[in-house]
Amino acid sequence: MTWEIKKEAEQTSYQAVHTFDVSAQTEQIKIQYTLKQVSWLRFLVFDDKGILRAQKSGIASTGSVSILDTDSVQRTDIEEIEDLSFQLGDLNTLPGTIHEGQWRIEYKLNISDKQEIEDILGEIDIEYLTGEQVGTAPNQRPYEVSWKKEGATVFELDEAVLERTLETTARWYKGDFHTHTVFSDGKMTREQNLEQAVKQGLDFFVATDHDLMPTSWPLSFNCLVLPGVEVTSDLGHYNRLFGLTHPFQDKGYQVLDEEVDLVSSFNKTDEEQHLNSVNHPFLTEWKWLAKSLPISAIDSLEIWNDPTYEANIEATERALKTWDRLLQDGHKITGIGGSDSHLMPVETYPNSSLPSLIGDPATYVFSEALNGKQLKSGVAEGKVFVSRFNYEIDLTVNGGTIGDHFADWKEEVSASCMIHSPSHSTDIQIEWTIDGSVVTTTRQKEDTQVFLLDSSQYHYVRVTVRSSKGELLAFSNPVFFGEKEPELLTWKDVVESV
Repeated sequence: MTWEIKKEAEQTSYQAVHTFDVSAQTEQIKIQYTLKQVSWLRFLVFDDKGILRAQKSGIASTGSVSILDTDSVQRTDIEEIEDLSFQLGDLNTLPGTIHEGQWRIEYKLNISDKQEIEDILGEIDIEYLTGEQVGTAPNQRPYEVSWKKEGATVFELDEAVLERTLETTARWYKGDFHTHTVFSDGKMTREQNLEQAVKQGLDFFVATDHDLMPTSWPLSFNCLVLPGVEVTSDLGHYNRLFGLTHPFQDKGYQVLDEEVDLVSSFNKTDEEQHLNSVNHPFLTEWKWLAKSLPISAIDSLEIWNDPTYEANIEATERALKTWDRLLQDGHKITGIGGSDSHLMPVETYPNSSLPSLIGDPATYVFSEALNGKQLKSGVAEGKVFVSRFNYEIDLTVNGGTIGDHFADWKEEVSASCMIHSPSHSTDIQIEWTIDGSVVTTTRQKEDTQVFLLDSSQYHYVRVTVRSSKGELLAFSNPVFFGEKEPELLTWKDVVESV
């Protein structure tokens, strides 16, 4: 069965839904596409029961995905990881029973407005395989760990992926919350991502390809990889971090089309564990535009996106200012960073002297152990600081540290901050921020201050670390005092108040 993707007026975005019938004899479904030009094609395949079984998101002119019926295939458990197994079938699919019935495929095709648009943009072909036509051996990748939840009635990953523990020490863990691979628009393979993460000294990272939620990952004992997805709309991008469910399971790509649907996709059931994180909220054409988004739906905000991308210098400063406005209003939203890594480690963006690397910036999370559940708790509690070049923030306020919250306190509050850096450079200044305003700046690595905080009012204290020229090196999340009922309820309210 073949469908043509046809030109419609002078559009640069095309989408459609097609249904197709699958027979009881089918053991493998192969979806292939061929485009006339290199373009960004995303598609979803749902089975007869409405379960999302395959997903594709990439910039290419050709590609394919195979859904494998695995009822008769022997699965091999990995002893080191209880309840997780080798992945069978193509990456980013859910292997399982192929039922007879009507299936459907949804696709979205985006082409550059600089390309010449032909009448026929390409085609999508579906092939049904049985018997000797089915190739299972090439799809059984050694050391590929399946994250799929057995017996799930919807697209769902196994909770064990968040429970896998590489270390049991309570400490600051270095990670990255925004990464990409060749499976969307990145240049590195998943294995190269792992290799570079280890070189950068990362303890963990979250896999957040565009509109693509991984169902497996190569086994690693040197760096913990956790599931995520970057929901990519014309109204802005956001990450679902530590997620086990797919944002497109219920509504498909409808989530991306209208603001009301994008905003509603932030809603979580009691069983869902992910954190919603708005990405690069002020970055050029990728800024956040869904103004009706309730602030209460945001768990974290990506303050600092790839510092080697020139436009991010201004976008990051604006995000910092907006985040302080949210904190000042009483919102407890965790500020994080993300490298948004797309390039090879030797490549640079225009006007940058440094390569764009995974882990730049790095987000440090204080966690009881190196596993997804504890890291998620650390982020949710605001036990986070973000930095470049391995600068580390040791902040103590009123005897508490980053993310702590005091309900009662005496008016006189003591605070100390020490910046640990890999060099002996003294080119450092600490900006002390209280309730949204920089109250004092110290041009040294270590400082002690005493602040008067009215015990009848809400307050927060945090620090920003810069070079003497004002270059951002690190920032901490706050130590909170008291509570305040927020008045800014939507993203529109916040943007208009800054």
